[in-house]
Amino acid sequence: MQRFFQRHCIVANTLPQYDYILFMDADMGVVNPKRRIEEYLDSKADIIFYDRFYNWEIAAGSYLVKNTTWSQNFLYGLANYENRLPNSFHGTDNGGLHVSYRLRQSNFRRS
Repeated sequence: MQRFFQRHCIVANTLPQYDYILFMDADMGVVNPKRRIEEYLDSKADIIFYDRFYNWEIAAGSYLVKNTTWSQNFLYGLANYENRLPNSFHGTDNGGLHVSYRLRQSNFRRS
C-alpha cells in the first residue's frame, strides 16, 4: 500500500482508542500557538478537512477526525481507493479524497 493511502488506514485503526485524532503531515506548522485544537471541534462533524488557500481543493494532508463508525469507514474507503486510481495523473490520496467526498457528498456539510 502506498504511504499516502496507508496513513489513513493507520488513523482509522488507531481511532477507537481516542475521542478525536488530529492528523497532520510533517510539513504542517502551527501558525497561531494561542489557539487551541478544541476551538475547532464541531460536535456535528465527523471529519474536518481544510481547503488549500491557493486553489481551494480539499487537502488530505491534515484533518481532525472524531471517533465514529462513519469516520472509520470513510478513512478505510479512502485508504482502499488506491486500488482504483487511474494510470494517468491522479494526485494520490488528494485525488482519492475528492472522489470519496463526491461519492458521499450528501453526508458532508461545509462550515
